[in-house]
Amino acid sequence: MESSIIWRSFWEHQICKAFEFQYRLGLETVSESLEEIPIDLVFSKKQLHFRPPLEEVRAKYFAQLQRFIDQPKSFGGLALLCAAEDEAAVQSSISLYSSAVELNSAGLFNAFANAEIILRQVDQVRRSMVAWVVLGSADLEELVASKLNEVEDWELNLRTLKAKRSEAARIPAKKKCGCIVVALVSLKSTIDEQMNRFS
Repeated sequence: MESSIIWRSFWEHQICKAFEFQYRLGLETVSESLEEIPIDLVFSKKQLHFRPPLEEVRAKYFAQLQRFIDQPKSFGGLALLCAAEDEAAVQSSISLYSSAVELNSAGLFNAFANAEIILRQVDQVRRSMVAWVVLGSADLEELVASKLNEVEDWELNLRTLKAKRSEAARIPAKKKCGCIVVALVSLKSTIDEQMNRFS
């Protein structure tokens, strides 16, 4: 019996080493392995915003990240697999795997830093699209009356509008930032509507 306990302890530590190594690797790529979080970029009330709001997406992202980080705390290793009747052995095994969290504090820091980078990238997608919805923010009748006085003004703006329309067609349907997928289909539809109104 004692030799099986020693044998199990030896293998428990070997499995723990492999588990800790994989956990460290997982922390480096966690943003790509989390479940996709969809978010729409929409234009309403003369403003560009996310649906659901970015704060809600942030909360979902960090909840998924926390679940990944807490995995070692619930992994029981061989003690649970072997249905050990000794509760102390099970607790010892759980604490052995839980140490992977403390041993990887640098990886945890990087995982949270990467999360902030991804969330900034998502917001950068919104900021990069603001110029596309400027027509929806302006009073078109006032804009036309103040800026388009000569035939040349009209011709120049219609050529510019045509060029912008072909540029808008190249806006992708979605942009992926880590595990967050920003859908741009609704925004593209709004841009088309605004350009149609202006022409």
